[in-house]
Amino acid sequence: MNTSNVFRQIIEEIDQIKPSIQLQLPANPRSVKQQIQKITLAQKKLREIEERVYLFGNRGGNGSAYRTYLSVKALIHGMIHDGNHFKLLAEEYFVDPEGTVTLLHDAYQRDLELRYRIHHLQALGLSQSQITFAIWRVKAESDKAYQVATKEYQRLTGSCQAVPERV
Repeated sequence: MNTSNVFRQIIEEIDQIKPSIQLQLPANPRSVKQQIQKITLAQKKLREIEERVYLFGNRGGNGSAYRTYLSVKALIHGMIHDGNHFKLLAEEYFVDPEGTVTLLHDAYQRDLELRYRIHHLQALGLSQSQITFAIWRVKAESDKAYQVATKEYQRLTGSCQAVPERV
């Protein structure tokens, strides 16, 4: 099986696991515990996939395969991190239900804003690596970093489109 088919299969497996890494609040204590168990199981599956990705990635290959390998590793790490975040929120829910629901809502809102920004960057015709860089800048800093990264990519790509305001 060639490299792109292997990664395509791995990404399909990850996509099947992705719905398990979420937290629905408010919920009763039993439901919250079940959600924690579901997230933990999904993380275990992701770690197993990560091991396969690591073994496959060590075979070498061209630059495109290596970038895909790094992207898949980053995706897995991000999902595991999200799972840990949701499990901590679930545990906090028993102490401060209202505050936890607010935090969860804020996290989902940030995800929506990030999806909007990704869509905007795609509409500018940026490459995957440029979009990835912009996303890291956004996650690492502030809205100003998003504006700076977008303007830089516009300069590099010769685009004259305006940068959208924050949602």
